[in-house]
Parts: sequence; C-alpha cells; structure tokens
Amino acid sequence: MPDRRFEEKVSIEEILANNKQKELLAKIYLQTLKTNGTVKKNCEDIEKLEVEVRGKIGWKLFASLVGILTALIVLFNVLNTVAGG
Repeated sequence: MPDRRFEEKVSIEEILANNKQKELLAKIYLQTLKTNGTVKKNCEDIEKLEVEVRGKIGWKLFASLVGILTALIVLFNVLNTVAGG
C-alpha cells in the first residue's frame, strides 16, 4: 500500500537484522537528540522573548492610556475655564 507510513511497512525485527540499518538507526537517534535539544533551547528563548515583549507592550499601553487621560483632563479643564470664565 503506497499510503502506509515507513514504520508500518518495516518490522522491528527486519530493521534489527541488518547491521547497516542498526548504524542508520543509531545516527537517526543521535540526530533526534540534537534536534530535540535545539528545539528545547529555542522554545526557552521564545518564552523569554514573549515575557519581555509582554512587559514592554504592557508599559507602552499603560503610558499611552495615562497620556490620553492626561490630555483629556487638561482639555476639559481648559474648556471649563473658558466656558466658566
């Protein structure tokens, strides 16, 4: 069946019977360990970056809201002074 995956086509016994395939399996295993290590390191770096970005966005949002509120308060005080005076 062409739609079957590799692990479904080849049995474990068949793989272990051939020494060259054992070498290939060992190389695949080592590459998998390296890849998993890289992925884990990248995941940790991404998590740190997300925390930093969230912190920066939080402060920028807070500063923007305070700025807008300050501008509105000043505007209303000016309008109140002009209209009342």
